Amino acid sequence: AVVSTQSGQLRPGGVNAQKGLLEALAIAKKGEELSEGNSKSHLWYAILLGDTCKYDDTRVKLTKGLEFEKQVKLSLDIDPYNSTALHLIGRYCFEVSGIKWWEAKIAATLFGCVPQSTYDEALKYFLRADEINSEWVENSLFIAKCLIALKRNEEAKSWLDRVDLKQGAEHELQAQITDLKKKL
Repeated sequence: AVVSTQSGQLRPGGVNAQKGLLEALAIAKKGEELSEGNSKSHLWYAILLGDTCKYDDTRVKLTKGLEFEKQVKLSLDIDPYNSTALHLIGRYCFEVSGIKWWEAKIAATLFGCVPQSTYDEALKYFLRADEINSEWVENSLFIAKCLIALKRNEEAKSWLDRVDLKQGAEHELQAQITDLKKKL
């Protein structure tokens, strides 16, 4: 995706993209503060928190992760049928479920606790998102990833087959589907 600012378009990955994302994050934070009770403000702030994490060290990523979770849940409190918010909290749960031991140690040291979740919890959110938007290829792929993590390979294969049949799978997603099928 391309980041747009008043000064024009920015290419992802460069210094200008980082600057543009950080500017967008600051604007989204202000919007979230001014638009209390607006689910989309919470959601956009969360999305930009997630997008800017790639530029941060582990400590900042963990801090942003906790804020991300809070903002997505606030968005869902306001609009529980937002498939994007459901997918994003599912992604958060999926990532937390696979947290590395050293990341858990850092989290425990910094915050006195470690973010907790399970693949079952992530799956629950992805399935709710699928009930609302069953054509979302990436969400279906994450359902399959959860099922693989839970060692429910036959169900995962079924989901991967469904994803294969859906239209609009980007090349990168299609490659992930193919790789996962080979592992089953």
